[in-house]
Amino acid sequence: MEPVELGSFECHCKLCEPSHDGWPPDGCDELTVRNVEEHGWSVSGVRADDRQPGWACSVGVWHTARLPELCIFGLPFDVMSHAVNEVSRRARDGARLDSRVPIEGVLRPGPLILRPVHPSWADTSLFAVANRFYGRPLEFRQLVWPDARGRFPWEVARSPGTELQPMLWLDRADHPDGPWIRLDEEPPWPFADSRPDQGVITTRQVLAGITAIRGVMHWHDGTWEFLDDEPMGVNELAVAPLGYLLRRFPAVAEFADLPRGRQTWLERAGWVTTALRARRERP
Repeated sequence: MEPVELGSFECHCKLCEPSHDGWPPDGCDELTVRNVEEHGWSVSGVRADDRQPGWACSVGVWHTARLPELCIFGLPFDVMSHAVNEVSRRARDGARLDSRVPIEGVLRPGPLILRPVHPSWADTSLFAVANRFYGRPLEFRQLVWPDARGRFPWEVARSPGTELQPMLWLDRADHPDGPWIRLDEEPPWPFADSRPDQGVITTRQVLAGITAIRGVMHWHDGTWEFLDDEPMGVNELAVAPLGYLLRRFPAVAEFADLPRGRQTWLERAGWVTTALRARRERP
C-alpha cells in the first residue's frame, strides 16, 4: 500500500463529520469511534460459527493514514486481529506494501499477500462496521494467507484450509458458490405468527451462552418464552427480539411450529410437549 498525501482526499468518517449529538444516529459503534481516536484504528469482525468462517477488518486506517482498510478471513479471530494490526502499523510507519511483495513475519506458516477487494463486495455485511463509520463504502485490501505447504487460494492445487477465505478480488457475480456468497441471504422466516422484532422472554444466562434453552412456551396470546432449567427470579429474566434470538441460536427455528397454548421441555427421554395451564407453572 503506497501512502497517499493526507490532504489529497477528504475523510467523511464519524470523527471528521460527527453528528450533532456527538455520536452517529445510524448505529455506529461507540467503541469503534473511541478506538480510532485513541489508537488510530479499530479491528471489527465476526468469530466463526456453524454458518461461516470468521473474519476481521480494520476501521480507521484511512482516517489516520489515508491508506486502504484491511481484511482477513478464515483464521481464529485473535490471529486475524494481530495480522490486521501488524500490517496496518507497518503501512502507517512507511512500509511500501503491494500485491507484488509478500508480507513476511506476520503469520505462520507463510507470508501474506495483499489483493484488492472488488467494489461489488463493498455493500455486504463483511464491511458493515466500516461503512457505518465512514458513511459510505471504502477501499479495502484483503490479506491472503497460504496453507501449510505455501499454496494460495488462486493456485490450482490447494488444501481445503484455503477455502476458508473468500476471493474478494473477483467480482461477486463471478465468485464460486459458498458461504461468502450466501452470507447476506435471509433464510425464510420460520415463525408464522410472530415478527422478528417481537420481544420474547429468556434468561440472561441463555443470552450469554452459559446455559442452554431447555424449555419453550408459546402462550395463548402469541408470546414466547425460551428458558433454561435453572432456578430463576425477576433479575435472571431478560427480553430479546425473536429475530436476534434466532440469529444467536439457529436451533430456535425448530420450535416455530409449536402451537399456541403449548410448551415443550427437554427431559431425559427427549422433548416432551404438553398444554400450558392458565398459571405459568414450570413442569
